[in-house]
Amino acid sequence: MIEMTLEEDLPEEFRGGTLRIGAENKLNESSKATSPNILTPADKTDKESAELSSNNNNCHWRNAFIAPFSSIPNKITETIWSSKSKETTPAPNTIDRSVLPSIPINEDPNNFFTFRDGVMERAVRECINQFLDPTTEGPLYASFLLTQINHWDIDKERLILVTAKSMVLVKYDFIALKRLDYQKISLNDIEGIIIGNLVYPSGSLIPKINGFVDGLSNILEICMLKKWSKKESQQQLESLNQSRERNMKGIRLLLKQEKSDNLASKWNPFNNEVPFWTFTFHPLYFHKDCTDEKFRSLYNLELFIEQLCTAVNKIKENSVILHHNILLENYIGLGSIIHNRNSLGFFKVRGKFSF
Repeated sequence: MIEMTLEEDLPEEFRGGTLRIGAENKLNESSKATSPNILTPADKTDKESAELSSNNNNCHWRNAFIAPFSSIPNKITETIWSSKSKETTPAPNTIDRSVLPSIPINEDPNNFFTFRDGVMERAVRECINQFLDPTTEGPLYASFLLTQINHWDIDKERLILVTAKSMVLVKYDFIALKRLDYQKISLNDIEGIIIGNLVYPSGSLIPKINGFVDGLSNILEICMLKKWSKKESQQQLESLNQSRERNMKGIRLLLKQEKSDNLASKWNPFNNEVPFWTFTFHPLYFHKDCTDEKFRSLYNLELFIEQLCTAVNKIKENSVILHHNILLENYIGLGSIIHNRNSLGFFKVRGKFSF
């Protein structure tokens, strides 16, 4: 009788609240007494500390054993190679000025000697003094450090100087700080410019080989660092069949030919007289630590395209500029795969050695 009277006197909201609170407290007390798996705040702290310690141990073993093994095949893949886009390939003659997505590299950017303070400035000043005559070639428009792709699909780090009348391509040793080789052309000798995505022929094995190597590296890393689950193993095995295209934007300069190109010169990997030059972004352009616009402008292919096209249009009124895919004629090319995936065309710190 007393309980009914209290319920009638109390507001309905408060009465319902007291009943729910009482029920939850009883439930919580009984749960703590019967369920051994519920952790107190102190227990949770101990568990989190243990998990953190376990993660630190995993990171230690990863850095000690896996990183040296997996970094070799993944260096270039993380810089200028990315997974094949699911979007349809743009039709020929369509203009796509956007930078295609790329996976940022995770290594220390200071491994590239060109990222260090004063190195690029010194190289540019030296090359200007040696190769350019402002009175005959006009003022220097801009200087760039890009990736040149030769006719054997091999990536090389190259310094480029663009003036009002000429263009200089320099192979510069950023370790010894000296010029190794250079080529100079007049802007009048550029018969055409192609701007577009870098693609391989339909019968090329390069994308499949790159996809297989990437998938195999992931499988080995998971085997040594993580517990191998059935679902995850199926996903990684399926990734072995995925293709890895370049998925990068580039520019190709078509040069004036003094003599016809023959089969011997085309298949000679040391031939420097090919009738075209192909360039794309420098890997450091996509690095998360490369935030200084001064550095990014040096590695920026888009800015190079703008400066070069402006200079060519001033020299040649009816210059030919096309927008479509740039074909890299590489069908098997195991040598180029090994070279590019290990960044052998870039001056870098490689353990105890630098080359």
